[in-house]
Amino acid sequence: MVTDTRGCPVTGCFANGVAYSLKNILFDNVNISFKGGVSSIPADPPEYAGQYPENTMWGNLPAYGYYLRHVTVVTFTNCFTSAASPDVRPWLATNDVSSLTTVGPPLNFSPSGTDLVLQWPNAFTLQTATNVAGPYADVTGAFNPYTNPITADGLPHFFRLRQ
Repeated sequence: MVTDTRGCPVTGCFANGVAYSLKNILFDNVNISFKGGVSSIPADPPEYAGQYPENTMWGNLPAYGYYLRHVTVVTFTNCFTSAASPDVRPWLATNDVSSLTTVGPPLNFSPSGTDLVLQWPNAFTLQTATNVAGPYADVTGAFNPYTNPITADGLPHFFRLRQ
């Protein structure tokens, strides 16, 4: 059961005028769901002030998934992060981060008349949402290739893949 709205802080610290960065972090095939349900984006939390760095010390973070600060070289490979309830925050928020890479499976598309044809590696599941930040849901019965009719409902449709 998902019970936390805070997200996951991954942060170095800034003390005595010096940034102490975390370096070379890899998230590989992480599939995690956070509670979500937050209706406003909080400000960046204050800097670490010497206390033991518990994930609860800052309350809700500017991302429902990961908040990265003072990090050099971080890679997300084939990761799936979701919010169980609609949330206005993005899955990832950063502050003082360099060399951030997200690597995932390719989702190819091509128009076909009034349809959009999507193709992807078979080991993945197609998901859709009407908001780029989610929440995303599996497309029931979606086989590769998948033909999505372009409808006149006025809503945007976003797609992604999960493993």
